[in-house]
Amino acid sequence: MGTVLRVTLAATLLLILGNFNTKRSLIYNGIASDLESDEIYFTEHHEEYLSDTQSTELTEIEYRNPAGETIVKKRIDYSRNHFCPDFMQEDVRDGYIEGAKVNNDEIELIYRKNKKKNIQRKKIKIPSPAVIDGGFNYFLKSHWNELMKGEQIRFNFAVPSQLTYYSFRVFKIHEETVNQKKIIIFKMEPDALLLRVLVAPILLTYNFETKRLMQYQGITTINDASGKSFKAKIIYPVTGP
Repeated sequence: MGTVLRVTLAATLLLILGNFNTKRSLIYNGIASDLESDEIYFTEHHEEYLSDTQSTELTEIEYRNPAGETIVKKRIDYSRNHFCPDFMQEDVRDGYIEGAKVNNDEIELIYRKNKKKNIQRKKIKIPSPAVIDGGFNYFLKSHWNELMKGEQIRFNFAVPSQLTYYSFRVFKIHEETVNQKKIIIFKMEPDALLLRVLVAPILLTYNFETKRLMQYQGITTINDASGKSFKAKIIYPVTGP
């Protein structure tokens, strides 16, 4: 009888913890592939930790190669600022690192090309509106109404690999209904004309109802075996950031 009681209590505890974790975290995956051949480059495995108000406080991401091996780990801390989160990304293959730490109006950018190089750090001030890494997703959503009206929204985006920031703009280019779901496609590109000639735009497809990302197309922060950034199409089959 004692054994049965212990098993019952253990099962109840697991159920309670399972429900708690379900309420406090959101898990989803992404698949990154070649823009033309659909060859899979890597997969993304996200876990968002949510506050009591269901706001994202922290996201942990593992990027895995087609064999299922982890190649990159990333942690984004939104607890202080959703537009300018602290983050750190490390490639476990060669030691590539990029990240940012925010201290009031000063941002420390962090970069290392590989394990053979020293970590570089630079403290800068980025004019408002400033955006760091995954903070762009929340910045876009905060301007959803303006974007839906056709307005262009400009912002200054931190680029740790360059230890600086660049000005970008984002705007709506298309909307349609697919499988009874309304989708919106935005374009993100450098604000300066010269950089637009040199840098390919990023296309972002969102679910209109959930305002969550369905597809990303463009340059990524994940490198191939030679250390060059993948240009990929990333699809989130169920839900995305």
